[in-house]
Amino acid sequence: MQLICREFTTQEVADTIGLSLKRTEQLRSDILAKTNSRNTVGIVKFAIKNNIYNLR
Repeated sequence: MQLICREFTTQEVADTIGLSLKRTEQLRSDILAKTNSRNTVGIVKFAIKNNIYNLR
């Protein structure tokens, strides 16, 4: 979630955490479901609201 908030693409996330692109796409999908978000903006809003990510 931190990397998504930092505007990493799915490929960049995969490269950074050492997983396949397909697995990273599944993780992103899981995050969307668990946060009841419809898109990346929803994930970011969830992270900020729940003090998972700070814009500073």
